[in-house]
Amino acid sequence: MDDGDERPGLQDEDDCALCSQEPESADHLTEISVFAREAWFRVLAPLGLAQLALQQGTSITGWWLSSRARLRAQLRKGFDSLLILGAWCLWKERNRRVFDGISQTPVVVASMIEEEADKWSQAGYPSLAELWGWAMN
Repeated sequence: MDDGDERPGLQDEDDCALCSQEPESADHLTEISVFAREAWFRVLAPLGLAQLALQQGTSITGWWLSSRARLRAQLRKGFDSLLILGAWCLWKERNRRVFDGISQTPVVVASMIEEEADKWSQAGYPSLAELWGWAMN
């Protein structure tokens, strides 16, 4: 084997690192995969937003726009931030699997998203704190 053909730490196949059911793409990782949809549901349900759970076949942009339109205006910035934090945590989970060989469940990734949102809230980001505060009332 020619050493120039090896790609240390890179995937050998293009299957999704989260669900292994379809080819990986940014859209698939954050919205379509069963892993991502379960993680999103587990984040949204405790917030009383289970009705906004991502449905298969919906693009992340379409889901984001339709979901935020269903929220009160003062909760939209928090939802926007939650979406970005969620996508970031899903990407980090993908990278842990590809580069470190470590896999978490959707439940654990949902907890990571919640922890990240809580840290942002504690650091003084009012929009996420308001989203969490609204859900807890």
